[in-house]
Amino acid sequence: MKNQGKTVKNSMWKKIMIIGLIVGPMLSACGKKGSDGPVAQPVGPVIVNPNGFGAPGNLLSNLQFQASYMQGTVSLTGTGGFDVNDPNAIHFYQGPLTVSGNLQVLNSSLCGAPVGAYNLIGQGQIQAGIVRNTTLTATGPVNLQILISSATAYNPQMPMDRNAQGNRFGIQVADLIVNGQPCGQVTSF
Repeated sequence: MKNQGKTVKNSMWKKIMIIGLIVGPMLSACGKKGSDGPVAQPVGPVIVNPNGFGAPGNLLSNLQFQASYMQGTVSLTGTGGFDVNDPNAIHFYQGPLTVSGNLQVLNSSLCGAPVGAYNLIGQGQIQAGIVRNTTLTATGPVNLQILISSATAYNPQMPMDRNAQGNRFGIQVADLIVNGQPCGQVTSF
């Protein structure tokens, strides 16, 4: 009976040693405070908070859009909850969105809005590059509102990321309001 106790004790020590041999190197790979050795860094999207709150960050800048009656650029900013250093954040971010940019009305086909430059600002929602329920306010010669039901950030020439040339903002469905009066729908490519 005495030997049975030693066998259990030895077996337990072997298990602890095996666990220590497996876990020990993993823990030491993370680095120590004040050490000069490498410190492990997180890889891939870093979710600050799954509710999308945290430091705001740029998703895409200078997305171009155009139609026969207008052209412009917008930048999309997320509220947080993604790795702001990841140029591909647009593909996985979902949540609140701020849009800013400029609009140039090219002719009076845009519901009679005067030709000229307008500043754009707005808020809405985005999920994996699809913009929905977003209201853009354009201030310029007159006040315009663009109520976007659906728009897509895309790149027709290469995979889209923050650093790619040629990123576009395609508005599929949007209602236009000029000086408080609804006047139709607009689209862009």
